[in-house]
Amino acid sequence: MSTVSAPQIYAEQLICRGYGLPLWKPEPPRSGEHEIGDVGFLQNGRFCRLFNSMKSPDDPVNTLGVPEDFKPLVLPEHLLDENEDFLPQGPIYNKRSVQLKVSGRLSADPSGASNASASYVFNFSSTRGAVAVLGSTGTMSQVWRNWVIPAYINDNFPSWYTFALRQGYYVQPSDIIFVSGFVKASEWGIAAFASEGRSHDISFTGSAGSFVNAHFGISVKEEVSPFIEQRCGPTRASDTTATDTPSAQIPKDQCLFLSYYKQKSRGPFTSGKGVRVTAKGDAKDACGASDHRYTIPSQLQSEGSGLFARLWRKGPGKGRKSSHDSVDGGSGMTNVAEEFEHVSGPTDVSVITGYINWSHPSLEPRHS
Repeated sequence: MSTVSAPQIYAEQLICRGYGLPLWKPEPPRSGEHEIGDVGFLQNGRFCRLFNSMKSPDDPVNTLGVPEDFKPLVLPEHLLDENEDFLPQGPIYNKRSVQLKVSGRLSADPSGASNASASYVFNFSSTRGAVAVLGSTGTMSQVWRNWVIPAYINDNFPSWYTFALRQGYYVQPSDIIFVSGFVKASEWGIAAFASEGRSHDISFTGSAGSFVNAHFGISVKEEVSPFIEQRCGPTRASDTTATDTPSAQIPKDQCLFLSYYKQKSRGPFTSGKGVRVTAKGDAKDACGASDHRYTIPSQLQSEGSGLFARLWRKGPGKGRKSSHDSVDGGSGMTNVAEEFEHVSGPTDVSVITGYINWSHPSLEPRHS
């Protein structure tokens, strides 16, 4: 398929629909479904939660704990918005690269059971394309544009990034995002495809209530060598009886599109000036960091961690990168710290024990 991954193609092709960043992996994080106020990062088309800024420290969703000096964000109710049937059941695609040829829409069963079937045929006429098929209507939740969240992020971002590092995550400051909205459905089928040929057809077949068994197929011609990667889900514990379950009782906990704020800074975590908020995500964010330059907060550099001493070095003027101040919502919020080149070196026991002693000082070393 070229060097571009399926999550990247999927995000690039569907970002234009304006619903947020398309997620290649819509399943909820291990600590519960996506929620407004989540702080975390994206990797390979999936969101990883660090904590939720609107929940108490002892809330079950905050399984990793919360940053130091944590103060929950309180948003007025009038800033929150929800639309239950924001998107209809059926396909979502980029009309510049994909055309719908045949549509067999999901139809409601008189009994209310989710046993209707769906079938679609798409014509793919570009070098890249993507399709998402929703097995239910999509519910949209969002925060109206405001100044409260950008101000909260600027006040707390340094502690968020420090918290991410202390959990052992290898992220850049620009990877950290604040979730401000999403579109969720109960089930889905998604596909990303690429080809050097002219055009070909892609078909989708699935049954409501059991999209985990749905399938995309692609027509193959001799003169083309198409690639298709697909995912369908979710896999639920009750999948064996899913087709007998009324569709209204299947939870909409699968996040197809994610909206967020993202911060960059000039100088070591200084507050940015000028707020710019957009409703769209940036497709480049879908797979996370693409290089090995990482900003290490000064407070961590002085904590005696063997890990940081071995993996990073601060050279005068070396590996530094700056950008202009700005703060975006959706496509990304700006504030930029200095970046330092990753220093490759031997990974030995001292690096590992240095990290353990730093992150868990109460642990006594054991000798055999």
